[in-house]
Amino acid sequence: MMTTRRVVVGLLLFVLMAAGHVHGKQQKQPHIIFFLTDDLGWNAPSFHNNEIITPTLHHLHANGVELYSHYTYMFCSPTRASFLTGRFPYKHEMTNTNLLPPTRMLGLDLSYTTLADKLKQANYSTHHIGKWHLGMYKKEYTPRYRGFDTTFGFLTGGENHYTQRAFVSPPAVDLWDEEAPAYGMNGTWTGKMFTDAALDIIRNNAQLRNATGDAPPLFIYFALHDVHAPTQSPVRLAQLYNFTGDDAGLKSTFYGMISGVDEAVRNVTDALKAAGMWNDTLLVWTSDNGSPTMGSFNGGCKNVVPDSRGGACMCGSNYPLRGSKHTNFEGGVRTPTFVSGPVLPAHMRGKRLDGLMHVCDWYSTLCSVAGVDPADPGGIAPLDAIDMWPYISGAVSESPRDFIVHDHRMFTSNITGAIRKGDWKLFVDPDMKWANWFGFFAPNASVPDPPKETLQCPRESPCLFNIKKDMTEQHNVAKEHPLVVMEMLALFDSLNNEYHPPKDAAPTNSTAFYAYVNAHNGFLGPFMSPYAAPEDDGQQ
Repeated sequence: MMTTRRVVVGLLLFVLMAAGHVHGKQQKQPHIIFFLTDDLGWNAPSFHNNEIITPTLHHLHANGVELYSHYTYMFCSPTRASFLTGRFPYKHEMTNTNLLPPTRMLGLDLSYTTLADKLKQANYSTHHIGKWHLGMYKKEYTPRYRGFDTTFGFLTGGENHYTQRAFVSPPAVDLWDEEAPAYGMNGTWTGKMFTDAALDIIRNNAQLRNATGDAPPLFIYFALHDVHAPTQSPVRLAQLYNFTGDDAGLKSTFYGMISGVDEAVRNVTDALKAAGMWNDTLLVWTSDNGSPTMGSFNGGCKNVVPDSRGGACMCGSNYPLRGSKHTNFEGGVRTPTFVSGPVLPAHMRGKRLDGLMHVCDWYSTLCSVAGVDPADPGGIAPLDAIDMWPYISGAVSESPRDFIVHDHRMFTSNITGAIRKGDWKLFVDPDMKWANWFGFFAPNASVPDPPKETLQCPRESPCLFNIKKDMTEQHNVAKEHPLVVMEMLALFDSLNNEYHPPKDAAPTNSTAFYAYVNAHNGFLGPFMSPYAAPEDDGQQ
């Protein structure tokens, strides 16, 4: 079946050539490979934690530029929406529900011109691989209709890494190939399956270039599923580690997942080199949010072993940062990030940039790299992205960004959130959960149930941190800096006038969802779009 995908992708590239998708200036446009890792916290990979075996990421980081103050949203879907639209996450409706459950009738607003749409305008061949999580209840919300020439992956927010069963009950398989369920292709570790899809794209592009003397530049958005729960990795990767103790199985399996990320990046970069495309490549690697360190060791994590196909456990590490996924503390929103590849100017390699950057900025930044105007006046909310390429490439010494909206929630009368202005970070939230420091790896046998501390920062007494001086958010300095609090709170309140999504969550439709599943051999898909039953049976 993967052979069929190779043929389809190869034919598509020839069609793009015939349609004039390639133009004479394409050599000046780099291939853009964007890796978005899932739920990998600050204390990874090896350049932040030498326990972890990630030689490829380590090498690319050492020969690239680290973006040390790169921020995302505190959980999955809004980060992806922000990346593809250039808008701060709080302007997207998925901040309310994270598109859960998958029966929800919601998707990335169709008024937005996505980054993939923009790069197609610049004559790129655009490809999505892996996790989508931006809506699928109608086909218009799926990747092929949001600017991607090809797509192979899954549509919801998570699934079993081996069976591709989504997080729904009754069960349904979530594996999507172009515009239909990927019948017969499930049952393989996604780390290999998705990497193979990327290798097909690269090889077909090289074949087209060899056959015709020309081919479009590639944009590959590779949204890995590792290291999102369930905690599963091939035995061979877990066996790279020699931990002992009751939590050895959990830790070696989780670290094996991180090594699996490294393996995917290595195979892709090797393929680019073999195809003679690496010298024209810009590679970005990051994560969508911090690790979910609030799991229970005795409540499920203890049973994780390298050969397990279950692995129901939330674990990881954001050490030494405070907080976890689902929080606006640094541990939830500050992600390990670097830019590498020969397109990066040589004088920037090996450097660390401390200036602020938000995941929404990739929209304008990559448009700039591709040579296309990022303006998107038709979107329901105005663009927030800033072109960071002058900063990343060393043309300017200071980041053009000095303000980030981590969150600004107006779904109830109690407005909550967090903002960053320069060195200062303000929290307005009377009930900030998971406010503790979870340690080097959590949960573990010594601390089987990490404490669930709460920090109270109500509007009448918000919390203030100086992140430059106190990156781990140990000291609330609001009382020492009342004028700063006043200025930050005024800035926070000014956001009330900005676009916000509807207060009411989009409805769900389980009946339609499972009618689709039942009509498609147990596979899920766009359950509110007209469809016909498949002609052949699929593997479930």
